[in-house]
Amino acid sequence: MWAQPSGDALELCVSTTAAMPGEPVAQVSLGGDEWVEAPTPEGVPARVLRSQDGAWTAGLFWERSAGDDPAVGFGALQEPGGRTVTYVVMDGKLTRLDQIRTAKPDPQAMVAYVRGCGQHDCDKFAHSRGGLSAQEIDAAVSAVTSKDGRRKVVLGFTPPKSMLSNAFIPCLHADPYFGDLELGDTAEASGVIVFTDGDLESAVGEAVGLEWLRGAGS
Repeated sequence: MWAQPSGDALELCVSTTAAMPGEPVAQVSLGGDEWVEAPTPEGVPARVLRSQDGAWTAGLFWERSAGDDPAVGFGALQEPGGRTVTYVVMDGKLTRLDQIRTAKPDPQAMVAYVRGCGQHDCDKFAHSRGGLSAQEIDAAVSAVTSKDGRRKVVLGFTPPKSMLSNAFIPCLHADPYFGDLELGDTAEASGVIVFTDGDLESAVGEAVGLEWLRGAGS
């Protein structure tokens, strides 16, 4: 796979040629006279270029696989530890993901729907990974902390639909929904992201307390 900046677009190309035996290899080509190399985090399989005026960024991030295991995203968290630092709100209480009952005790991903939301479009994904929550959450608000608990990120969106957390990418969602739209109809989603080193429960409580982030059934 390779990428090529072209004007204001980025062309992505994928080779269908069978891979050679041995270690997986990614060949990346990012060219163009008006693009300059940008640094990437150590250990992240990526190539990033920026336009000289800083207005455009072109990046390619690829996945690695080992043996018969499927490829996993860069910087992947391949152990369930992420569930011990990720939180949602259930019945008015801050709840860690590892405290939520799911089909598998160590699911690859987890999904929980907001109480009162009828759009359950992540069921297939959640069931295939053993992580559909048997309980509903109060609002589309999710939070994650650093392992030492010092730094926190709180994410919230409305209209509130669900929370999704995938340990193998890793990712964290607080997803909105729009329902069915007729031709010509419009809809909007609003969200908040809070970065703090303060008290987690207070930060989450403030986000949930926002009138426009309350659960659909509230």
